[in-house]
Amino acid sequence: TSNLDKAEALILDEKTEKLLEKKHLANPAFFGKDFYFSAGDRNFQCEIYSAQISNNQISKASKLNKNINNPGSNNTMPKLAKIGEDIFLFFVSDRERGMGGLDIWVSKKASFGFDEALNLGPIINSPDNEISPFYDTLSGSLFFSSDWHIGFGGYDIFQSQGKPFSFEEPKNLGYGINGPANEYYFSPMGKGATFSSNRKEDNVEKSSSCCYDLYEVSYVTDSLPEFDSSTIV
Repeated sequence: TSNLDKAEALILDEKTEKLLEKKHLANPAFFGKDFYFSAGDRNFQCEIYSAQISNNQISKASKLNKNINNPGSNNTMPKLAKIGEDIFLFFVSDRERGMGGLDIWVSKKASFGFDEALNLGPIINSPDNEISPFYDTLSGSLFFSSDWHIGFGGYDIFQSQGKPFSFEEPKNLGYGINGPANEYYFSPMGKGATFSSNRKEDNVEKSSSCCYDLYEVSYVTDSLPEFDSSTIV
């Protein structure tokens, strides 16, 4: 939940603009009054920052500590969740001591910033890539995309119930949501959920698979989402 009442362009204050000069900003994540995002260089190596938003202006940006931004690795796609009394940061990194490729890591928020990041282990992570984590506190589930776990091709979206570090075997969300194309960024919101896909069917670029569209599905916390092709955003 953010303090923005409606969709409006965000601008950087002068100090933040100078700090992030020539960087590509992506993967915004709102958590209370805090704003988290990835900032990447021209080689697409990313680091995770936090900032504050007031009157649609991003200010007081700072790079998270080395527990999150491990030197020499790609650190991106932050998402936060309050689980019990603790706040956890889920993010993606290709740092050493992972399962292979891009893995999902988690770190508990502490008074000094964020504690040591821990790999979610082989139930979630694989020799290939796991990306775009989203922890849904209502269902107690981690949603993520993987190009390794059994699916329909490309990246598929999976659901794993549990909490750090006791997740169940991931379940594929099924054909309709997933397919031969890539599906990313599954995000539950109330009775619905959104995700991104470069599927050819229903794509605004028609037969092209170069571009990603947003899709919306119905979502019930105690069951897997049911795909409704008429609810395309």
